[in-house]
This record gives sequence, C-alpha cells and structure tokens, in this order.
Amino acid sequence: MGLPRPQRLRHTREIQAVRTHGIAREAGFFRVQLWTKEAEPGAETVRRLAVIASRRVGGAVARNRCKRLLRTAFRLRQEHFPPVCDVVLIARRRLAEADIHEVCDNLAKVIERLRKGARPNLR
Repeated sequence: MGLPRPQRLRHTREIQAVRTHGIAREAGFFRVQLWTKEAEPGAETVRRLAVIASRRVGGAVARNRCKRLLRTAFRLRQEHFPPVCDVVLIARRRLAEADIHEVCDNLAKVIERLRKGARPNLR
C-alpha cells in the first residue's frame, strides 16, 4: 500500500527545496530532512514524504525493501510530525538488515530530537 498522491513529494525541485531549506538529523539507519511550513487557516494538514535509496544501499531488492520500510514507518508515525511539513528520508546501508520496529523507534526518536532542538513552529 503506497502513500496517497497528496502525501508524496514527486518533483525534484520539491525534494531539493527540503534538502536546502530544511533541518536534518541522522537516525542511524537513515537520515531525516524536515521542512516545516506555516499552516494556512482552514487548510487541511498535509505531511508529504520522499524516500531516497541510492545504489550504495544495495541491489534493487534491498533498495525497494528499504523504501518500503521507510514509507511504512512514516505512515505509522506521521502524527508525530508537524501538521504541515515536507520530509525526505534517505536510506543508509544498515537499513537493509533492520526490522520495522527498529525503524519506527528510530524515526520516533529523531522526531523528538527535531522537536526539541528545532525551530519554534515545530512545537
């Protein structure tokens, strides 16, 4: 089950904007880059995601497994993210051997670190 279209960052320029303007933290198995935006009054909350897994992660099977793990972890923990934000998750080599519980725990911890040490609009 994939993410609905409104929850995906689909264009290179959108991903580059997150990588340029957002804040980043390492999470062991992956890197999180987060760019929060101001919510417009009356607008719905949208948390958009892009997942990057380069060939350094492994072959096609390993890369697809890593992307699937990261999308699932995001889907399970998305309520911890700010209401309007763009997120880029970059897979690391170690992610291929991780299980979903470890990935979800790492994601929750890094989100907490981002909330504590980041801009005021993350709270």
